[in-house]
Amino acid sequence: MRKNKFFDIQKLDVLSLDEIARQGAQEMLRMALSAEIGACLCSVEGVVLPDGRSAVVRNGNHRPRFITVGSGQIEAVVPRTRDRRPGSKDNFMSSIIPP
Repeated sequence: MRKNKFFDIQKLDVLSLDEIARQGAQEMLRMALSAEIGACLCSVEGVVLPDGRSAVVRNGNHRPRFITVGSGQIEAVVPRTRDRRPGSKDNFMSSIIPP
């Protein structure tokens, strides 16, 4: 049997349909944000500082926010970047979740 990476099979029988939908939406949002920041970082991959370090790097996450979906509220953790170039503010802004 394949391992389910979204839900704990032991607890699946006690989850309501709304809870399953909410957890699925939260996991899909997490994966979409991860892909979105990955694409952003790939687009600036060749930009380097004079000392050879990457100019734009991943810099943790913003504070968690709650987004309302049809099955309730889900927690959204939006990643962020840091642009090390002097005077430049080329930081990641999600097109999925507005600032």
